[in-house]
Amino acid sequence: MNADRTASPVPADAARSLQLGPLVRTDEHWVIGDHTRKAHLALLPEGMEHRVVGRESKLVTWDRFRGISLQVACDPVFATRSAGFLSLRPHNPWTGAALGSMLRDPEEDWTARFTHHHAWYPARHILLLRFMLLHAACERRPELLGDDEWLTQTVVKLRPLRCYQETTALRLVEETLGDLRRRA
Repeated sequence: MNADRTASPVPADAARSLQLGPLVRTDEHWVIGDHTRKAHLALLPEGMEHRVVGRESKLVTWDRFRGISLQVACDPVFATRSAGFLSLRPHNPWTGAALGSMLRDPEEDWTARFTHHHAWYPARHILLLRFMLLHAACERRPELLGDDEWLTQTVVKLRPLRCYQETTALRLVEETLGDLRRRA
């Protein structure tokens, strides 16, 4: 960690209630998806762990991620495979709520499905999260997604931003996060 980082100005109880679309802070760490139900992704210091009830967890280390893509609907009904397929939305609607990446060493296409929360996700939060994940991967700093302090600060900064178009969301994320390569 960088010595010039200051302590988190976010109280611990407030940090636990933070959310940006499907990204939620639990008592232990950040997760994508509803961790109280069937499937979610845990963002850990060593990597992203796909957890599905009744299956062994699978960890993908941060150094394997080339890019990160997020697919999720605002409405929990449309996050199901069946409803997504029937809606005729573009971008593989039948996969439901999922996160994907092209991994390296060995090279493989990876997709992890997660359970949508019962509540709606604001469209702007989905856009901001999508571009935050992409930005961290493109800057070759996906390990920051496993840094609890950095992710808390980032969500605090991004959550209040207003954007409803992809170009605006991308610009706001890039302005807010800046050049991640200079960060420890």
